Amino acid sequence: MSKEGWNLAELFHVRCVVVAAPYVVPYSAPSSFERRFKKNIPILYKYLQRVLTHGDPITGLPTTHDWAPSPLLL
Repeated sequence: MSKEGWNLAELFHVRCVVVAAPYVVPYSAPSSFERRFKKNIPILYKYLQRVLTHGDPITGLPTTHDWAPSPLLL
């Protein structure tokens, strides 16, 4: 957590707990994630595939790069 979190906790008079881990958190899913997700939750998998992979009407390629930017956070 950054110093901003500490300042917000101080401002709102709440406890601030910092947890540090001596290892790096992985930023990508394991290689088997999609296969296991598809097997365990097939209905949600099909829905997400349909919603998240809109095709370009001309090329038919996914247009996931057209997503709106994430909102700014404090």
